[in-house]
Amino acid sequence: MTSGYTTARNSLRLAIVYGFGLALLCSNLYVVGQFANVNQQLDTVKVDLEGTKTELKDLKNASATSTKAAGRSLSAIREELQAARDQAATTAGEVKAGATRRAEELSAELARRLVSEQARNERLQTQLKRDLSQVEEAARKANSKLGEVSTEVIAVRTEVADNRHRLERTVADLRRVKGDMGVQSGQIATNQKELQVLKAIGEKSYFEFDIKSKETSTIAGVNLLLKKTDPKKFRFTLDVLANDKKVEKKDRIINEPVQFLVTKVRQPYSLEVNELYEIVVNEVGKDRIKGYIATPKPQASI
Repeated sequence: MTSGYTTARNSLRLAIVYGFGLALLCSNLYVVGQFANVNQQLDTVKVDLEGTKTELKDLKNASATSTKAAGRSLSAIREELQAARDQAATTAGEVKAGATRRAEELSAELARRLVSEQARNERLQTQLKRDLSQVEEAARKANSKLGEVSTEVIAVRTEVADNRHRLERTVADLRRVKGDMGVQSGQIATNQKELQVLKAIGEKSYFEFDIKSKETSTIAGVNLLLKKTDPKKFRFTLDVLANDKKVEKKDRIINEPVQFLVTKVRQPYSLEVNELYEIVVNEVGKDRIKGYIATPKPQASI
């Protein structure tokens, strides 16, 4: 029976370890998910940047082509203007007058074309600067977003590590002591945080209480009557009534397992077994105590 009990305890502890491991795995999956989200956002920014670069390249090519075409046109105008001036300088009469008028017309056309070309170039420069500013703003936002998500991931990792360390410290702080009946107790809790860890481990059932003097309280099927407290020495005296038997636990001290046996009948063979119950008082006040009763986990019928 002892071997079976030990095997059961080891199996339970192994299950607890697996449970903690699963919790840490879930935390790590969350971190991986955050990284995947960052990568997806970066890919989106890269696509936007590549699109903007393509637009800038197209604008530059269009500007170069337009400038080149305009250059040929302006060059042709300049050549025709020079020919008209030469003709006006070397001829006389109506031919000279016609060449002079043509030279004036070409000069005016050239001036208009130069002004138009300058305005068009200024518009292209403004558009290029605006597109470049948008690219820089997109890059700035991407870097800012990356920094925010990276900070969040670091915070999650830190929280996971802190929670694991706190749990390890709390479990390590749980004490194993002998009770007032001389029986080695399991782990006991000295405060609310440790009690929550014991409940999570689940080796026993735990029932909390807050008992006043001269009042009978029923906790986990056991009647308790607080008779006296000594807050300065952290001691108390109470009566325990179970299976119609009353036992006085006199002058007990805080965080000491106060042990007693409760007879249970197991079916289907009406087998009587004695189960070890433990009372652990964590606080002793004036006419008042607070703590919990630890009982064995219910077992399946034989």
